[in-house]
Amino acid sequence: RKYQSDPAETASWRKLVFAKNNAFGAVAANDLVYWANAAHTLVSVDDADSISGLNGVAGVGIGAIAASAYGWFLTYGAATLNLQAAVNAAAGDALIGSTTGKKVNVVTIATAPTHKVVGFATAAASGAGGTVATWVEIEA
Repeated sequence: RKYQSDPAETASWRKLVFAKNNAFGAVAANDLVYWANAAHTLVSVDDADSISGLNGVAGVGIGAIAASAYGWFLTYGAATLNLQAAVNAAAGDALIGSTTGKKVNVVTIATAPTHKVVGFATAAASGAGGTVATWVEIEA
């Protein structure tokens, strides 16, 4: 596995992978991506492609990655994530994968997460499919 520290920000890690071509299309900034093969070299924005369902979260899109192309995604550090529609988050809420491709769902504080935690909201966010500031810590 090839990980690289972001030279512009010492408190983040990213990985170079190949993005799978699927119905959800390319990876964009703030998109959640899932491992699509056991070698951890292929990612998809569609949880249905994940080798472990919603527990197969690989990272967060840093920028655009065309389908069937190589690109970087974040595995550790500050990020902005796309919220599932009609979901609100408070600072400290856990964020998990969502069956709505590319987005995260919210698990409120003091509630046990139902899937692998992607990170924690660092600020409140509300609204129909907005974004949430997050501290991401995804295990390799």
